[in-house]
Order: sequence, then structure tokens, then C-alpha cells
Amino acid sequence: MRAGRERTTDHIPYVGRLHPAARHVWVAAGFGAWGMSNGVMAGRLLAALVTGDMPAWADLYDPRRIHPVVEAGSFVKANIAWLAASSPTGYVLPRTPTRRPTWHRALAR
Repeated sequence: MRAGRERTTDHIPYVGRLHPAARHVWVAAGFGAWGMSNGVMAGRLLAALVTGDMPAWADLYDPRRIHPVVEAGSFVKANIAWLAASSPTGYVLPRTPTRRPTWHRALAR
């Protein structure tokens, strides 16, 4: 997946504590290429949650709302289908390994 294009299975981003035992691990992900507009919401929500405030709408974005094992299959299928549909060629191209740049050799001399 490309960074910033991942989607959640319910198309609502994950914003909040990563899991119930996480005291200092927060997440804001799954924007499905809507990070610029949803980033403001995520920042405001994270700021409120970190300071102990619980907005009424915070549960909507809670990453703990779904079970990762149950959702894993549909998550992968949805993201592959979305990437294939958004690719200009209509399918996802495999990543080819790139050659390592040679400029570092000149610096080592």
C-alpha cells in the first residue's frame, strides 16, 4: 500500500489509543487519501484525548472499535481493490527493486 492511501473496512479513520493497554501510543491512520482534510480533525481529537477530554464523537474514530483478526481479510481485499481501481493502468504494478545509487562510492574515495 502507498503511504496515506490506506482505508479502514468501514471507511472511517482510526484516531485515538492504539489498544486498551496502550498508555502512550496513539494513532491517526486510515484516511484513504483524505489526510489533508481529516488531519485537522485528527489533530484536534488527539489533542483533546491526550489532555483528558472526551468529545462526544470520539467513539466514532476509536481504533479499538473493530477486532483486527476478524477484519484482516476484508481490510486487505478492500485496499487491494481500491489501489487497483485508482491505478492509471487499472491494476497494481509490482514494485521492482531499484539499483543502489553509485554516488556514495565517489564520497568514500
